[in-house]
Amino acid sequence: MPSRLNTFERELIATLLAPDHPVTNALRRQSTNCQAARRKFTGHGFFTTLVVSKKVAAAPVRPGRLALGDVTATIEGLEHGAGFLLFIADGVLQVLEGFAYDEPWPVRVEQYRVSAGGVSHGSGSQTDIEQIKAASLPSE
Repeated sequence: MPSRLNTFERELIATLLAPDHPVTNALRRQSTNCQAARRKFTGHGFFTTLVVSKKVAAAPVRPGRLALGDVTATIEGLEHGAGFLLFIADGVLQVLEGFAYDEPWPVRVEQYRVSAGGVSHGSGSQTDIEQIKAASLPSE
């Protein structure tokens, strides 16, 4: 049975989808009509499988997958902070992943600060907005 996203998940998704663009605008509409279908904790992070209301339109992107991750967080109990990925398939929110950098994920996340940017993009990888622009359908 799907459950509501928690405050931390909602803040992460909102930060990942903050850039102003038709694709992120559509994904933000999905996020307000989204629930957690499943949560899996790995010991070093988590996966939250998302389910979006069928009444909400897919984002205007080409078929395929996007992985947005230009967000980090400082979390009480993590010396090196955490990173996050938001997976999107065919314009629909799919999975939110959180991971610690080389240390166990804390049992509870209560004190944290989410920050946009600060993610290194070496080896030719694209920033989130570059991915979004490349995947966008042409305007009519």
